[in-house]
Amino acid sequence: MRDIEEIREEIAKLARRKNAHIVPRSPEMPCDWNPTSVYNPEVGMYFTDNSAWNYIADLAESGHPITEITLNQPEGEKGYVMVVKLEADAPSLYIDLYILAYILTYILRSS
Repeated sequence: MRDIEEIREEIAKLARRKNAHIVPRSPEMPCDWNPTSVYNPEVGMYFTDNSAWNYIADLAESGHPITEITLNQPEGEKGYVMVVKLEADAPSLYIDLYILAYILTYILRSS
């Protein structure tokens, strides 16, 4: 079993590799990937696809808390969650990650 630091390194590495990104859109792997609707107050603009991937890699590299979960879809698989408070008066950003072989799948949504 890999420890969370190994997972953290893999998440950062895969998030920075453009050909390793999958955004699933199926009943088997539901996803709400819409980074252009999420405002990033650090830079004063909304995320783009690329800036969202880089932001997630930056979070992983900086030691942001990552929680391991058991996914409902795909059932029984391990997933990883980061919860980020971007602004005090806004909902937290909920980032749900799934590593499939050497491909990183992100499910990004606000909680």
